[in-house]
Amino acid sequence: MMNVRESNICMFKRQRTYKTNILMSMKPEYAEMIFQGNKQYEFRKHGFKRQVEKVFVYSTKPVSRIVGFFTFSEILMGSPFEIWNSCSEFAGVSEFAFFDYFKKRDVAYAIKIDRVSELSRPVPPSEIMEAFKPPRSFMYMDGSFGVNLEWL
Repeated sequence: MMNVRESNICMFKRQRTYKTNILMSMKPEYAEMIFQGNKQYEFRKHGFKRQVEKVFVYSTKPVSRIVGFFTFSEILMGSPFEIWNSCSEFAGVSEFAFFDYFKKRDVAYAIKIDRVSELSRPVPPSEIMEAFKPPRSFMYMDGSFGVNLEWL
């Protein structure tokens, strides 16, 4: 009989290799600034828990439409102070609005916008989703979400 000795082997589950899309809610003025190229970072209180390929933008009331999408090159994470110091030049928001949004938060996320694509016809979510409720921040969508939107 062979002696088997204990070892410190770690087992890792294989990560999913596909990426998903998300639908992100934002105020119309911020959505407009993104598609005009005046806002190069989108700030969030929470990071993504999945690999994300595209961010579809839902412009909240009074627009209430999916207006386009963007890809991103990186996500920065740090204290609100660190994020503001790194991103303020292209933030698209005032310092007051930024720190008001992150009050009582220790961590801030900055999504560095890469390529943007504005839809030629903004789409009411009810046309493509049943019983739509706007996400408070963002929601994960299945892999096929947005395929038809990209051609509008």
